[in-house]
Amino acid sequence: MVVTKLEATDSDGTPPGNKVKYDLIGRGKASRYFDVEHDTGIVTIKDDLRKEMDTEYQVDVRAYDLGEPQLFSVASVKVYVDHVATVPPDIGVGFAEVDYYVEIPESAPAGRVLKTLTIVNKQNEMIPLQCEIIGGNEDRLFEVRETEDRNCELILTRGQLDYEKVTTYQVQVQLTTLPGVISKKRSRTSVNVKVIDENDNKPEFIFPDYQKVAKGKKLFAAISEDAQISTSIIQVKADDKDSGVLREIAYELESDNPLARSYFTIDSRSGIVSNTRTIDDISPSLLPFRLNVVAKDDPKGNSQGSQMPLILNVINEQ
Repeated sequence: MVVTKLEATDSDGTPPGNKVKYDLIGRGKASRYFDVEHDTGIVTIKDDLRKEMDTEYQVDVRAYDLGEPQLFSVASVKVYVDHVATVPPDIGVGFAEVDYYVEIPESAPAGRVLKTLTIVNKQNEMIPLQCEIIGGNEDRLFEVRETEDRNCELILTRGQLDYEKVTTYQVQVQLTTLPGVISKKRSRTSVNVKVIDENDNKPEFIFPDYQKVAKGKKLFAAISEDAQISTSIIQVKADDKDSGVLREIAYELESDNPLARSYFTIDSRSGIVSNTRTIDDISPSLLPFRLNVVAKDDPKGNSQGSQMPLILNVINEQ
């Protein structure tokens, strides 16, 4: 097939100085697929361009005379290839699935293989295959690579998944190969990555406005010495950034003072601290009571806990 014709002239008046010949120079792919007729300068195709994915070639042609010394000039020809082959979806090279789904814990380490993207109809081992991410990777957490069996793997590049920030990713992957063998309908796939929440956050105590000055240090409360049994003294609240059952919180009351433990309790669900006995017989020398409120998340699993000191005093209102 003729691509083009180049014509060079020589100003010398007599042969062989004005006799012009042509040849190709350069070591690129162009010399594998194009040729030039030595006498006419006609550039032709000498091999099947469907063997390559390239769409542009530079063909360098040298025109030289037969004089002594030999003189020459070089012209570069840009050749653009339009791959127009259409392949039925069921026989073309492409991904086995249009969509893939994977669940991954947020603590997954860098380098973990998330999913193997199977490529079907790989008829010839010489056919080049290339996968690349074309969308859904704004944080650069993922990459793809080809495997030895010529599939593609989606890999976590950084162990920085955080369910509390992003719960799902949709990674778009493009398969590139020879236009004459690829299935356009299966040349792209979506990998839907669902991040699984883990118990990676401790409960944090929430302070009422009037106690925010002491935030992160202590809670303070008081009860009248003539209070009845089961009087609500203070309600402690904590929150957890995890989700579902992982953020369920149970409260406990601790103290190194056995007497304090015998007088007070906390509702494990509501966080309300109350007295289990009347307290009108407590000696002032024992006050104030020093307790610790413990908030634990995921009570039925691998829980994490936080503590907050509670200073509890008894008031004589007479």
